[in-house]
Formats: sequence, C-alpha cells, structure tokens
Amino acid sequence: MFLHFNKSKKGFTLIELVVVIGIFGLIMSVALFNQSKLSSSTLLTNLAYETALALRQAQTYGIGVTSVSGVNGFSGGFGVHFSSSLPNQFIIFKDTDGSKTYSPPTGGTYPVTDQNITVYSIAGGNKITGLCYTDSSGPPAHCGQTSVDVVFTRPDPEAFITLGGLNPTGQSQASAQIMVSTPTGDKTKTVDVEYSGQIGVQ
Repeated sequence: MFLHFNKSKKGFTLIELVVVIGIFGLIMSVALFNQSKLSSSTLLTNLAYETALALRQAQTYGIGVTSVSGVNGFSGGFGVHFSSSLPNQFIIFKDTDGSKTYSPPTGGTYPVTDQNITVYSIAGGNKITGLCYTDSSGPPAHCGQTSVDVVFTRPDPEAFITLGGLNPTGQSQASAQIMVSTPTGDKTKTVDVEYSGQIGVQ
C-alpha cells in the first residue's frame, strides 16, 4: 500500500512580492500626499477663523469697558493692524490717540501711546497675501494695499477701516478683505469686515 502526499504550493514568488510592495507603496504615497493637503487646508482654515476672532475680540474690547493698564484709562478704541510688509503676523492694538490708525512703537517708546495688546504670529508657512477694500461706490475691491487698520470705538459696533496708516478724510471705507494663503498659494481664504461690524470668512 502506497501513501501519496500532494505537495501544495504555498507562499509568494519574488515577482508577486515585488508587485504587492509596489502597490502598497503607491497607496501609501497617495495617502501621505492627501494627508499633507488636508493638513495644509485645515491650518489655513484655522488661520482665517483666528483672524476673524481677533477682529471680533477687538470689537468686543472697543464697545465694552476694557481698560489697558497705564494707557489713558478707558479712552480710545481697539483695532487690528494688518500689513503687507509683515505677512506673518497681525496685531490687536489700543488706539489711545483716537486717530483710528495704528501708530507703531519706535525706539522702544510709543510716540502717541498706541499699544500692542496681542501680536499674533502666523505659523505653518501660511501668510497674509492680500489686503483689499471696497469704498462707498461698492465692488470691485481695490487690492494691493500696504496696510489695513480696523478700529472699533465705544459705543458703536461699527468698524472704522483705514488704509496705509492714513485717515485723511475721517471717513471709513465700506469694507476690508484680508486674504490668507497656504505656502504654495494654491489655497486662499478671505476674511471680510463690513463697516456695519459684520465679520465673515469665505
């Protein structure tokens, strides 16, 4: 009596193993690429909402009874300063001289006692890439501004919007748009501030 054993072929050939590794590598590279894009998009969205929240905080300070230690008590408003020369930051400031524009400190002193309340540093390579405004005539927006200041003064919730650190007419612009972008510039979010005090993200 003879016993017969069937030899089953188990395991992978070298070619099958290489193909499986290649497919696995392709799937991983696609997943990592999409994860990078998702992280970049999330950071940009967070930056846009952080910018909007900073504007809302200045508005709350401006129409409330917030006082800054050693800076003329409750007088003046609060604002947010955006500058194209400093694309990686924006500043909440106390407008103690009532000019409704940002007067930066020079030489370690505040010439007109404007004071930085909070300096926001933008991380992740994202940055401010555009400063625009619309005037009373309405759209289209005028872009390429060197700076935009948005100031809120008690008791009004309205935003006073000035350009380039100047307020020659004493009149606010109708709205301002702050555009933030990813390092590659492929994605952009816009924070819109209306004269009425409305703040939105698009």
